Formats: sequence, C-alpha cells, structure tokens
Amino acid sequence: MKKRIESILRSLAIAAIEENVIVLPTLHSIAQLRTTWAPVPLPYKAQESRRHLAERLFKDAERLAPAKSGGITTHLLAEGLRSPADRAIAETRRINRKKAHGE
Repeated sequence: MKKRIESILRSLAIAAIEENVIVLPTLHSIAQLRTTWAPVPLPYKAQESRRHLAERLFKDAERLAPAKSGGITTHLLAEGLRSPADRAIAETRRINRKKAHGE
C-alpha cells in the first residue's frame, strides 16, 4: 500500500512540475529543484521535454537520497503546485537579496 501511495504522489508531482509553466517556466528552473538533495542542478539537454526532465529528477533523487525519497516527493509536489503569487514573492525576495548584498 505504501509503495502504491508513493507511486501516485510521484506521478502527481511529475505532472505538476511538467504543467507549472508559471513558477517553473524553464528546464533550468526544473533542474534547479535537484539542489534540494545535491549540490548542483540536474544536467539537461535543451530539446528534453519538461516531463522527461521531471521523471529524471525523481530517478536522481531515488539514486542519490533513497532514505529521503518520501520527503523529496512531497517537496517536489509542493513545488509543482506553487501558484503565481508564490513566484511573485520569490522574485521579490531574490531582487531584495541582490540589493542587500550589493550584487
């Protein structure tokens, strides 16, 4: 039963990441999600589909952080379901951080 639930959540997260072009507009923004469990974004090719990259993201998490896979799935699902308001807040924080650090 637990495996089935994890599979359903993983599928939902992949679909959410694939479809969220507001908060995750580019392949790079999807690849950046990997920094939750690894020090660098997931490598990708420009012609790769959003869905394929999201699927590879989960495979990478299972390979590099198997003990944390449940938490990573939940985190990635939440990222895929973020709203435009979340993006505006994140963008404001990013701009303010640059100003604060003189970048």
